[in-house]
Amino acid sequence: MYITYPELLQLKEMNQARVIAGDDGLYRLITWYSISEIVDYKTEDYDKKLVFIAGIGMTDYTKDLLKILHYVYNRGAAGVVLEIGPYIPEVPISIIKAADSMQFPLLTLPFDTKVSVVTYAMTQLLFFRTNYLQGVNAITSQLLKPDFSENTELSKRARFYGYRQENSYCVILVESDENNSEYSL
Repeated sequence: MYITYPELLQLKEMNQARVIAGDDGLYRLITWYSISEIVDYKTEDYDKKLVFIAGIGMTDYTKDLLKILHYVYNRGAAGVVLEIGPYIPEVPISIIKAADSMQFPLLTLPFDTKVSVVTYAMTQLLFFRTNYLQGVNAITSQLLKPDFSENTELSKRARFYGYRQENSYCVILVESDENNSEYSL
């Protein structure tokens, strides 16, 4: 499952977030998150993850941020969120230009924002979407059976997920290509 940047930015926990670079990359999908710092950033899998960085342990934050930015970008990260505070007092223009040139979303949050609260909200959204789609898939497979009756508990659940008897429906099989890393709408 995934969430989109518009969904992420609608979370009340992200109300102080600012997109400062990489606007052209906001189409990227976010499947999870990672909290990384200079001491451990090479130990993570970043594929489609949103990376949170507070700057702890950085000696030259401009150089270190640029190094991390390129590293996570090259490993398929969905974007980076920088916590602006004692370790990263401001985002250097070189970081903004690099993120823009890569079309890589770069966001900021104030340091006093609790990242655990943000990631919890992201997790809830991801799990909600997973459960919702599992419910839709289960209902859809039942609706396709020839003995479906409009006067059953199943039909009540189907209406909850958006089914309307007066509408026409068709089945489309969509298969995932695990090797495809590009997304288009």
